[in-house]
Amino acid sequence: GMVVEQGTVIVRNASALGGGVVDVRGGATLVLDIGTAGVDVASLLVATTGKVDVGMGRLTISDGSAEVATIRQRLVAGRMDGTWTGSSGILSAAAAVAAVRSRSVGWLDHGDGSLTVAFAAPGDTNLDGTVDVLDVANFVTIGKYNAGDAGGVAKWADGDFTYDGLVDALDLSEFISSGLVDAGSYLDETLVAVGYRQANAWSSGFNGEVTIANQGATAISGWTLEFDLAASITSVWTATIISHVAGHYVIQPVSSNWTIAAGASVSFGLQASGPAGTAPRNRKFNGIAV
Repeated sequence: GMVVEQGTVIVRNASALGGGVVDVRGGATLVLDIGTAGVDVASLLVATTGKVDVGMGRLTISDGSAEVATIRQRLVAGRMDGTWTGSSGILSAAAAVAAVRSRSVGWLDHGDGSLTVAFAAPGDTNLDGTVDVLDVANFVTIGKYNAGDAGGVAKWADGDFTYDGLVDALDLSEFISSGLVDAGSYLDETLVAVGYRQANAWSSGFNGEVTIANQGATAISGWTLEFDLAASITSVWTATIISHVAGHYVIQPVSSNWTIAAGASVSFGLQASGPAGTAPRNRKFNGIAV
């Protein structure tokens, strides 16, 4: 077990928690930096002003059934306004930086007294890292949708992805907007943000700059960016065009920006012939929409 009395403790080896009681005191923070791995503990105690960041991992509490109400309260505090940036509670920095792609922290009562909280996508009712036909079936057949208070307090497994105790249109919107049904594991994705700005323009063309920010915890070595552009790129710098079909471009890096360190960003420039204000659309980084 572990007692975090003050400051921030970052755990990078799951075994460091020891499987005992984890007690996070007021004002203290426990951060799990274990990737998508899981860790088992006997009990999780989080003070009202304490904080647990699960990152992209999962935490299974063997005596979780006795703590469901409190764990749920801490999740609501961590979720805050849906950005998962609460100053206390159970949250995920990975969900916060991935909020544009609808990521969250889910919880699951296993029915045997144990409880799991994990980085998740809305729609993944069973927390297996995918949104598939089993999750659709859960959402549709459990019977909580639009049941109101008569359905009792809804759980994540029932489809309550907004933590209001109900399963309604807001949850359905979260489910649909994730775009993950039968798309494979969302745990394999790379956390990046791709930005674009027009540097300057003239009557027949413009210069632009594309910036790729690595918001994950590990470096990215080698990358591919593809996008649609309603203009004709005439040249690029610090990048290479490896494919151009109609208005669809596929770009790869050069040696100077081949690796994007964790928390860092790289950029490349382009010159294009076409109307000013034209920006890349339908962008994919390493095959994932961004």
